[in-house]
Amino acid sequence: MKSVIAGRAGQAALLAGACGLALAFSTAAHAQDAAAMAEEEAQPAPPAPDQVAEGNEIIVTATKREQTLQDVPIAVSVTSAKTLEQAQIRDLKDLTSVVPSLRVTQLQSSANTNFIIRGFGNGANNAGIEPSVGVFIDGVYRSRSAAQIGDFPDVQRIEVLRGPQSTLFGKNASVGVISIVTAAPKFEFGGNVEASYGNYDAVVLKGVVTGPVTDGLAVSLAGGINKRDGYNKDLGTGNDTNERNRWFVRGQALWEPNAQARVRLIGDYSKIDENCCGVVNLQPSASTQAIRALGGRVNGPNEIYANRVYSNIDSVNDIENWGASGQVDYDFGPLTFTSITAYRRLDAFTNQDSDFTSADLIGFNAQDQGIKTFTQELRAATNMDGPLNFLVGGYYFNENIRQSNQLGWGEDARGYADVLIRGLTQNTQSLSSIEATISGLTGTNYTGRFFVAGQKLDERYRLRNEAFSVFGQADFKIGDRVTVTGGINYTKDKKDFAASATSSDVFANLDLVQIGGTALSRGFISTALGTTDPLAIAAFAQANPAVFANLQAQASGFAALNRSLSTEAAAADANPLTVGNPLLALQDLQYLPPFLAVPNAVEPGRTRDDKFTYIVRVAFDLTDDINVYASYATGFKASSINLSRDSRPLLSDRDALIARG
Repeated sequence: MKSVIAGRAGQAALLAGACGLALAFSTAAHAQDAAAMAEEEAQPAPPAPDQVAEGNEIIVTATKREQTLQDVPIAVSVTSAKTLEQAQIRDLKDLTSVVPSLRVTQLQSSANTNFIIRGFGNGANNAGIEPSVGVFIDGVYRSRSAAQIGDFPDVQRIEVLRGPQSTLFGKNASVGVISIVTAAPKFEFGGNVEASYGNYDAVVLKGVVTGPVTDGLAVSLAGGINKRDGYNKDLGTGNDTNERNRWFVRGQALWEPNAQARVRLIGDYSKIDENCCGVVNLQPSASTQAIRALGGRVNGPNEIYANRVYSNIDSVNDIENWGASGQVDYDFGPLTFTSITAYRRLDAFTNQDSDFTSADLIGFNAQDQGIKTFTQELRAATNMDGPLNFLVGGYYFNENIRQSNQLGWGEDARGYADVLIRGLTQNTQSLSSIEATISGLTGTNYTGRFFVAGQKLDERYRLRNEAFSVFGQADFKIGDRVTVTGGINYTKDKKDFAASATSSDVFANLDLVQIGGTALSRGFISTALGTTDPLAIAAFAQANPAVFANLQAQASGFAALNRSLSTEAAAADANPLTVGNPLLALQDLQYLPPFLAVPNAVEPGRTRDDKFTYIVRVAFDLTDDINVYASYATGFKASSINLSRDSRPLLSDRDALIARG
């Protein structure tokens, strides 16, 4: 089976390959294969209480209804609790060992994880860039990667759905879905506990206990810790990095007041506080030569991937993740009505040595982030023996993100800048001489003020995302072996955002184009008068005011022309020195300039997206054990907002942006 992912434009995804075969064996061999990873289909959906494999059948909640794996023609891998235990899977990052089409990568902090299915997906150290793989835990959407990592002692199964799932799951499921289903509380006492010890002093302890409170009420309590020493040696700080230090607790209650109604309440809290994640793959370059000139150390060409890193501060990853959800199911004749309400909060503070060397270039790169998410889903589904079954529903999503970043210079920043300036000017200039030159041109004393430790860029971001979906899907059975499926979804997504920054980096705040233009205009006047003596120039101006005024006008025009040429040269990646302003060669060293705030004259600070998506599928049971199907689906990915300084125009670009309109 092949799927071509539809992007934001809603391009179609063809889930077929001349009626690609989907094998599902309901024999004992089927159950064994499914335990390792059943290849079939299932769209993740809210969990059903106490739903387990019945005999040799694998029960999944792919289409948000309970069906056997054989009856769900979707590409899905189902990993059972037994496989999770035998494969020592501690969190979703470990799931790749049993689901080959899934790739999970840990980025440069514990708060950032990227999920990719069949080579497609997106994710970054950026809360504004929404994932293309939706992660659900007991029917509740986990919108950000830090909220998707955890140990689960009561997991019943994990379903990984491949291909567009936007019809039933709306935005951010254009690549696929990961659905984690945990066991509901049971009406008989039971539980389990697991403890393990491994190298690097790895300790894992987790367990769950469950039982009845009354005839209609059962509860469960799960918890665990996961600790391990770091396996990367930081030769800069002398400590180990890439450690694990996390714990969680999770409580559930299941109330069944009568045969028609079920209420399931879940609350959880998890904490991560660890030194992670070392960067070991730096390549030698001109920059690393400058670092070594300062006495700093980085990995050499023979040390890459040698489990050694160099930092001057330990990383900080302090992450709290908690939430509560309630699911209500009510059977009314052939219909089951379901409501899932959830509120989640994520608070993460991270800091790291982002130059990844033992030189103190970047003194700190801290991020303080808070995410609040509310979701509500309502749906009605049938489970009839007749030829027609359907599901209709609606979904509401509301999320608020606040984020602040600080990036500042360390004690070695001045020395590093001096080395780079000497290289740029062929040793004709130094940091001190540049400070003196700019002081003379501006009349402001900049001696000792460039690249000073503690100077920093402060960033602030806000993002509010509100979205809703309405969806429906129907299965119509023709005879005993043919099933035709059709589904449609309409999703509307609204984002409002703001961004601003202030910089105390003195050098980054300089307008080198204007300062250099001033120098050129002075040189123009000096050349015209044949002298550089300021007293002689002043005397000429006093004696010839009209002539001198004309010279000043020409000099201003010359400086303006140079500014224009400099801007064009920079846009064309031309050598700035060719337009006569030598200071432009130093623009690459303005690392921490303030950026243009949002909203502004050309950016309203909002996006609005909406899209219809659909699926059409025909499935045919060749035999009781073999099913073939052809499927055509579209997907939708709402626009993302890059909450990063790397995406913002500089404050000095404001006039040009407004002029371009």
